Amino acid sequence: MFYQVVKVILWPIFRVAYRFSAKDASRLPADGPVLIVANHASYLDPVVIGLAAGRPVRFMAKEQLFKMFGLGWIIRRLYSFPVKRDEFDRRAIHTALKTLADGEIVGIFPQGTRQKDGVSEAFPGAALIAYKSGATVVPVAISGTEKIMPDGARFPRWPRIVVSFGEPIKPDTAGDKKEVIARLTDRIVVELRGMLSN
Repeated sequence: MFYQVVKVILWPIFRVAYRFSAKDASRLPADGPVLIVANHASYLDPVVIGLAAGRPVRFMAKEQLFKMFGLGWIIRRLYSFPVKRDEFDRRAIHTALKTLADGEIVGIFPQGTRQKDGVSEAFPGAALIAYKSGATVVPVAISGTEKIMPDGARFPRWPRIVVSFGEPIKPDTAGDKKEVIARLTDRIVVELRGMLSN
């Protein structure tokens, strides 16, 4: 209920303030396990993906955010779950796999941290989860959020924000595990770079 209330409140605000729009949202499967992989340039990225997606998205978010007064309470009620970024977090992987096994959507930023200059690389965690779960992978490109607070700016800007959904990818789990994960990681990077360049 909290998730839907927040979405109803924020949608018109983002439509007016950022001329927010979602492109090809119909590419997101209407049911079943889905792993959303997206570029990450701003703290608002989970918010805009949540607004664009027709289904609730459970985001993997860095552990420190859950320790912040007020924010931790909010993001937990928006279905997010913590991950330790500086180590292989088995608990976070388990939570992601359990969520996907329940037929829900997990959102991950494969870059691991915010980068305003596109997608330079990706960690293999997202591909590992896709490999283990067999979930459909949907690349999502976010444009505009990187311009909200440019380097050196004293006040936020109000750029147009667009969330674009890419073609779903069904992971090929045949072959050597490490090679499969490496190929899928590379494909995720290629897909996101291509979407961001359009």
